[in-house]
Amino acid sequence: LCAIIVIPMSFLELSEQKIVQVTLSAGRIFMIVLMIFTPLIATIFCHSNAQSSCTSHFSQQTMPNGAPLVNFSGFHRMMPIMVYAAIVHFSIPSLTQEVSQKSQLGNIFAMTSVLCAFLYTYIGTIDAWYFGGDVQQSVNLNWADYHGGTGEIFSDADGQKLTWIHVAWWARMLSFFILIFPAINVVSTFPLYAFSLGNDLMGIYYGDDVCLIEKNR
Repeated sequence: LCAIIVIPMSFLELSEQKIVQVTLSAGRIFMIVLMIFTPLIATIFCHSNAQSSCTSHFSQQTMPNGAPLVNFSGFHRMMPIMVYAAIVHFSIPSLTQEVSQKSQLGNIFAMTSVLCAFLYTYIGTIDAWYFGGDVQQSVNLNWADYHGGTGEIFSDADGQKLTWIHVAWWARMLSFFILIFPAINVVSTFPLYAFSLGNDLMGIYYGDDVCLIEKNR
């Protein structure tokens, strides 16, 4: 199903993908904001109430688990992710073709870099602090049991399997959105990589004549 969507999109120009790219970019920002503020709201609600009456928002967790300020034991796992996240330069020539005011490119990329650094610093710090050792390898999976302080817990006859029932619709929607959106996001990223790769291959094959070839296609 994914291939049926992303492969045809890879043959489109960036201007023809504009609606999809802008919509999914807004979805990314919305998801990151949710992943920052839902743990903070859960913490604030518990601090504002007495400890005995504190209501959990994530499964049965009522308070932040905490995390050390610095821990280098997982540095070898973090490095490949950091390197991959920083690989944006090869797409810049392709992505800037659709910008009409080229003089603003410096400001655009500067603001984008600052915004990404700001959001990822907050999401990494807050989610690591809140979930602690319970953080999943893909952190959005920690929202699988998000219920926003609504509903009630139900256990089976053996008391082993716990399920939240009567959870508010908005909490279920937030949980579902955070869980499913990273998979949907591939719809926008795959065509961008394919577009950049195609332009790079054209540059290798046609050399200095690539601009003339692009105008004639």
